Amino acid sequence: MDFSKAVEITKKIYWVGSYMENDAFQCHAYLIKNGNESILIDPGSMLEFDSIMAKTSAIVDLNDIKYIILHHQDPDLAAAVPAIEKRIDRDDLQVITHSRITVLVKHYLISSDFYEIDHNDYKLVTDNGLYLDFITTPYCHSPGAFVSYEADSKTLFSSDIFGGIEKSWQFYATEDYFEQARAFHASYMPGKDIFNYSLRKIEQLDINLIAPQHGSIIKKQYIVKLIEDMKNLECGLYIDNKYNDELLDVIEQLEESKYALNRVQVFL
Repeated sequence: MDFSKAVEITKKIYWVGSYMENDAFQCHAYLIKNGNESILIDPGSMLEFDSIMAKTSAIVDLNDIKYIILHHQDPDLAAAVPAIEKRIDRDDLQVITHSRITVLVKHYLISSDFYEIDHNDYKLVTDNGLYLDFITTPYCHSPGAFVSYEADSKTLFSSDIFGGIEKSWQFYATEDYFEQARAFHASYMPGKDIFNYSLRKIEQLDINLIAPQHGSIIKKQYIVKLIEDMKNLECGLYIDNKYNDELLDVIEQLEESKYALNRVQVFL
């Protein structure tokens, strides 16, 4: 594929990321073409700035971008926003994010108004009828983390969830993609229970395409199995042997306390 150009991944939705050669940690930006209310999603850092701006401006006039979505606060998706603001000449540009992320990304010196999803019923409806749902995925891997769902195309912009680290990167995931996703999630998701809380929300959606911020784009035929594999993944503190030993000790102590309490109740 020619990664010097934008790639339309479904109707009016484009990958506008920057392929970094020999880098296992690929970062992806996306564009929803929507007239003069177009939406730029996780637009990256200054490392990708020139490439992302060139791809985006080949699809839409930059002044037609009204919204920038930031799914969390990390610099690999948010650091370029002030430079992008200077390229978009409109006073009504808004940065869509969660209020728990606003308090952090403002330190990039973002000047646009914030559209905080938790103060807007977790959705966006544009004047021409584009509808986005925002689903919170707390602590995966930010307290205010969320994903975005575009129901018309059934596309999920999943941020870090379903991301992968791949030395031999592929644009579209294959059936063995879980092996690439395993290392990323084991390191970046905080724990199995917390991660599964978000996965249970996501699996209720009717999804044709998953567009993550890292790794490969995932088509419909791989989604159900990938979610099931993810549910069983040990990650975060759960891969730390010391934590696991301490957790088992706590469980054993609780069981012993419960047994002792039951014994006392019998005698009473």
